[in-house]
Amino acid sequence: MVPGSRLLLIAALAALTGCKAELLGVELPRGGRDAISQEDLQRDTWSLSQIPDRPTNPDAVAQTLSMRFQQMHTRPGYSRSYVDAAGAARIICAEKDGRGEERVLLLATDDGTVSGGAVPSAALVSVLKGFDTPQAPPRSVVVCVLVGEGAEARFLKQPPLPLDGADIHLIGPLGEGAPRTEAAALGPHAAQRHALGQPPTPDTMESRDYRAVREAVVALFDRVAAEPE
Repeated sequence: MVPGSRLLLIAALAALTGCKAELLGVELPRGGRDAISQEDLQRDTWSLSQIPDRPTNPDAVAQTLSMRFQQMHTRPGYSRSYVDAAGAARIICAEKDGRGEERVLLLATDDGTVSGGAVPSAALVSVLKGFDTPQAPPRSVVVCVLVGEGAEARFLKQPPLPLDGADIHLIGPLGEGAPRTEAAALGPHAAQRHALGQPPTPDTMESRDYRAVREAVVALFDRVAAEPE
């Protein structure tokens, strides 16, 4: 595996010299499951966990996730905006257009903790990176993160896509146990719940097993990337 700093250097040299990266001795990642890395998961988890007063600062969380979703070459989930806001609730959604008419929804709730927010949100960014390829996925992929008080209720009232009959996947704590929020109403619609490994004690970024997180994210990517039956 080529370290991230070396990849950046090779990409810069390729841009300056006009040479393909492969001619400089390395094949750069081209999306797909191989583009999902522990380093990216750690970096995005760190970025989110470092937001000051994160549990009470939904706008900063929304801004960070909107930027990362946009960098994955997605389009806004709500018309021209990545964020639907009301009161303290922030719903951050992005969509990667697929080849077919079907759509799949990946949903996470951010409760302000590492395992209950930063890790699931980082996982969704990495899934989108896997789909950042010249070829569109077989289905359109919609990712949403619910942040702040009342976000679950607002999402159920005004989702970015019809929920009835949708292929919905609940990510993170919603996949690790009985949901504790109004998002439990999505349970009957959910095709699958996805755990991201066992939350560590204490629940800090440094104590998380990112190898296990990556394995879970790759499994989720493979499930979503599979051709519809």
